[in-house]
Amino acid sequence: MKKTFIFFEALLLLLSCVSCAGITPETETLPPFESAGPASKTEEETIIKRNGALKDVKAVWLSQYDMLNVHLQNGKQRDEASFRLLAADVMKNIASCGLNTVFMQIRPFGDSFYPSEFFPSSAMVTGKTGTPFAYDPLPILINEAHGNGLSIHAWINPYRCMTVDEINNVDEKYAVRRWYDDPEKNGREVFTYNGRIYLSPAYDEPRALILNGVNEILDAYDFDGIHIDDYFYPTTDLSADQAAYDSYAKDFGEVGRATFRYVCVNKLVRSLYLTVKQKDKNLLFGVSPAGIIKNAYGMDFADVYTWGKEKGYVDYLAPQLYFGLEHETAPFDRLMREWSDLTVNPEVGIIYGMTLTKAYSGTDPHAGSGQNEWSEHKDILIRCLDLTKEVENCCGVALFSYQHLFVPGTDNVPEQTKEELSTFLPGLKEIKWKYNNEQ
Repeated sequence: MKKTFIFFEALLLLLSCVSCAGITPETETLPPFESAGPASKTEEETIIKRNGALKDVKAVWLSQYDMLNVHLQNGKQRDEASFRLLAADVMKNIASCGLNTVFMQIRPFGDSFYPSEFFPSSAMVTGKTGTPFAYDPLPILINEAHGNGLSIHAWINPYRCMTVDEINNVDEKYAVRRWYDDPEKNGREVFTYNGRIYLSPAYDEPRALILNGVNEILDAYDFDGIHIDDYFYPTTDLSADQAAYDSYAKDFGEVGRATFRYVCVNKLVRSLYLTVKQKDKNLLFGVSPAGIIKNAYGMDFADVYTWGKEKGYVDYLAPQLYFGLEHETAPFDRLMREWSDLTVNPEVGIIYGMTLTKAYSGTDPHAGSGQNEWSEHKDILIRCLDLTKEVENCCGVALFSYQHLFVPGTDNVPEQTKEELSTFLPGLKEIKWKYNNEQ
């Protein structure tokens, strides 16, 4: 652990003086999006102040898979009248559980759940990538959320895009298709890993595309924040960004691939934060990294140490602690405390991600001797929830995901999670955390 923090301090020094290949400093213009740039001291003190809305967060992730049967019928976008009824039911169900926040996926694979200038329509809404929308579903969902007293945040995956087969359905007017078809940009602005296309964190244009998309969302819709998840670099394979690193090293010298990747990802996270705050300082921006710190940091290149320590990156971290209390190598209680220790900036809250998936399946094959914990006990989530009250910087929890609260398209609670939820939900309705509450 000591070696980790020595390296971290060295990394912070490097972050202050290096930039990625092709990436302009934050004070310069990113075509075609004008970067927010580094705020002055006075501005930072204003926009980074603790947000009063970030307390007692009781959230659920509403994923693209949760909403498939809500958006689609017979392989096409559902008619608007029946969609309105189902959307109202989803938000009513969420509110009935004592939840107050929705992280709703609207860009899982370089696509869009709304009519976008920058990203093709998603097959998960229209039935086929690029098919025109019959109507825009987002205003309906947002209005239903707010009407049920719910805060709703746009959840995007910034880097992950469609597969190499799916890209054939994408029109050339979209940047990801043009970059994929261009032999000079394929392998630079975009690269392929395991048959899937990713935007490169190391270049101006992909970052500008992501920021343009966020500006578009916040200009068009009444979201309460922007939320990104744990897909950053999909691999530790050095070939994924070899061209970018070689270009950087040629001008600035070798700094190590990990340091290079942290700098690249941090530039996007910083720019996303500033973009959100420029729209409205009360909007929230947060990241949901993998739950095991060494994996988030060492494999995904998510610089959670910087985000949890420095101002101007996130309002909250929502680590995915999808583990029980008897997991041999990653028990919930130990990970919970590790994230609390990492998040030392008092203006960054923690929302602990909790799993309903393992309560549903009844097993965790990676938990060693604790693999059957979820079938042997039906009070794991409530015991984990009680532990979070001990954490000074915990401001809430988030559940993954809606389909294990309710069978999508119905008001029915899945039989597999009913008993676990019978103890958890009453406790969730009552709980308050220390963060942002007067003592």
